[in-house]
Amino acid sequence: MQFYRDEAGDPRARGADHDPLADFLESDVQGSALYAWELLGVVDRLLEDDLEEWARGGNSYYLTLTPESALLEHGSDDAPAHEVPLHDFRDAVAGWLEFLESGGRPS
Repeated sequence: MQFYRDEAGDPRARGADHDPLADFLESDVQGSALYAWELLGVVDRLLEDDLEEWARGGNSYYLTLTPESALLEHGSDDAPAHEVPLHDFRDAVAGWLEFLESGGRPS
């Protein structure tokens, strides 16, 4: 996944064609390092068997996290839910956070 700033200076993510995870980072996490840190904390609790499930609605997606996966359900269309392994979700959020905290230099 690639992270960059657009012409307006907004953080953007690019993955495979129409990657829901990249879209989630842009639309729901946006420029919030605080939310990215919160997500990483929740993932760590799930991986440590300290939490069974966590869910939250956002700007575009409803996110459900379990010890195995992250399920992204888009709220505005009939697109199928997108499921990714929890470790892949964690890697994407950690990369996004690193990008944000580095001042948004392209990766």
